[in-house]
Amino acid sequence: MGMDMVITEKDILMATEVKIETLQLIYNVFKKYMIQELRFRSPAISLRAVASACGSNDKYLSMAIRSFSREKTFYRYLTHLRLKYACYLLVKNPNYKIDYIANQCGILSRSTFYRIFKNEYGRVPESVRADFAGKEFTHLKFEEFDDEAFYGK
Repeated sequence: MGMDMVITEKDILMATEVKIETLQLIYNVFKKYMIQELRFRSPAISLRAVASACGSNDKYLSMAIRSFSREKTFYRYLTHLRLKYACYLLVKNPNYKIDYIANQCGILSRSTFYRIFKNEYGRVPESVRADFAGKEFTHLKFEEFDDEAFYGK
């Protein structure tokens, strides 16, 4: 009485398209959630909490990040945003102390901040600040900020 169901290549392609569209939507919501409200600044942020806030779960959010971000993992993406924000603060507010900047980025340990900053950019925060001293960044918004200029000197 049961009918044999044949899955065609077209069925597989349609399912894949839906999945890719869903992952793209999750990723877009995730980026907006993280950047617009500077959520990455919270030291206690977690994959599960962010996934829930984005209307997803940690498995799908991880898949979305892996599919659409060059950082490939939630924590790598989080670290990149935090360090990008640190560079932004270093050049926009040259009088801020390094400890204050680290805390504003969600990194509570000075030694951890220096270690990951140096691992990411190949230099210490003070050298970034020195390279951009005297340049005008007062109207710069974080969303428009590009940290490519800060890599290795």
